[in-house]
Amino acid sequence: MDFYSFSHYDFRRLLLQSRIRKLSTYFRTFFSIQFRSLDALRPWILLALAISLAALAHAQSKKIAVASWIKSHSPSEKIWTISLVGLGYKSFRESSKYSVALRSLPATLDEEGAVWVTASGQWIGVSFVENSLSPFAIYCLDCKIIPSNWIPIGSGWPALEAALNRADHAVQLYDSMRKAASRSRVAYQDPREIRY
Repeated sequence: MDFYSFSHYDFRRLLLQSRIRKLSTYFRTFFSIQFRSLDALRPWILLALAISLAALAHAQSKKIAVASWIKSHSPSEKIWTISLVGLGYKSFRESSKYSVALRSLPATLDEEGAVWVTASGQWIGVSFVENSLSPFAIYCLDCKIIPSNWIPIGSGWPALEAALNRADHAVQLYDSMRKAASRSRVAYQDPREIRY
């Protein structure tokens, strides 16, 4: 190659090629070291991956087992009665209007142990599993008016907790209304009345 025929562009091209060769050897040595260290770490990475997958599988199977137990072991009629009578509810089973109240419940059952509550929370209807003595129980706080609209709140233990929360609020509201009504009867006095 002649010196005069060597152009400026050819010189830049040679510089660029030499830089690329240097970088390629640098990257080749860097990545070969990295890949060798990854080969040494591969068993530990696989072990960590296996442990994390085992932990996820254990959590998922635990969740499924708890859900299965909750579904198959719903609260008994005795638990419902003790819990609700303790809050002040009455079992509506002894009343003569029991069959009328049963007809007001929804016709189709969602599942065994389904629970329904009225909007006010003063009535709670429970369907029990098929092998119990009676398939339904109805509890009421103020048993004067039989409701027509029921709200399903679930089944099993979560439904018991939800029903007890609603029942607690309904009892507080019912007691405050009764106290206000009794105060209004006692507080009112006729100013024309003569008292001795």
